[in-house]
Amino acid sequence: MKLHPRTQPVGSASAYTRSALLDIQDEFELTDVEMLRILLEAAERVSKHLLRAERHPDNQELKGDEACNGLCRHDLPTPPDRCSDCGRGARHLEPVYETVHGVREVAGWLGPGCYRKHLARAERAVAMPLGGGGHA
Repeated sequence: MKLHPRTQPVGSASAYTRSALLDIQDEFELTDVEMLRILLEAAERVSKHLLRAERHPDNQELKGDEACNGLCRHDLPTPPDRCSDCGRGARHLEPVYETVHGVREVAGWLGPGCYRKHLARAERAVAMPLGGGGHA
């Protein structure tokens, strides 16, 4: 069996970490419970960022337990199977937002080509409604 290229470095780092932790425990004369508490605090710091990344993949500024308020991809309604602009079927659709009465909501879903055109129009600051852009 061929090993993943990260297997050996991770194993070496693990052995180094275990050795360093034993040295720290001896140096500071920590009991097993005290050492476990320190390790759990370190694991909590790491898991906090993992939780943020899992719950808010599109907005890392939000805390893990903070509500998304519709700003994350998992809060979006299920996309249709067709582009809102050209009507062609697409496996991957991007949401296009519009602010109505101060509320940001999904105005439509665009396939890759139409989404690129939408972004290009937005960069030129030309507001074009969905379905009204024409195709080159």
